[in-house]
This record gives sequence, C-alpha cells and structure tokens, in this order.
Amino acid sequence: DAPTLFEAGAQSLCEITVGVIADREVRLQRILSRDGIDEERATQRINAGKTADFYRENCDLILENNGDLDSFSAACRKTLSEILEKHNET
Repeated sequence: DAPTLFEAGAQSLCEITVGVIADREVRLQRILSRDGIDEERATQRINAGKTADFYRENCDLILENNGDLDSFSAACRKTLSEILEKHNET
C-alpha cells in the first residue's frame, strides 16, 4: 500500500513508514509460484510497480525479504521492538 500512501501525500499522517523489499529475482519466483502466471506477465507486474529505490528513498525503515518466512518474521519482530522502544522514549 505504500505507493498509494505516498502518491496521495498521506505519509505525513504516519509517524513512521516501513517498506518491505526483495530482490527482483526473488519477487519474480514468488509471483510465478504463487499466481500461476507466465514469466512475461510476472515481469510486467514487477515493472508496473515501484522500484526498491523508491522505497529506500521514501520510507523511514526498510525490511528486506529475501529469505525464508522465519528470517523475515525475526526481522519484523526486531524492527517492531526497535520502533516501540524508540516510541516509549519520547
């Protein structure tokens, strides 16, 4: 939902924005296995979206999701803990 958030200028309503990105090849393989479409359509879908650089430039924090679910879950928990800790300091 982040592209819509930024396109609408609504990011100012958020205290913090977190972007989730993955390498292009990882995204391609996930789309292919999940959606049952051919590689051309999957590539078109990726090309229609925002780049990882867009998220790096516009989000306060970035989570990289190139590994397995357990690794990503651990990274999410760590990031959430850091956000909550910082929030409690203010």
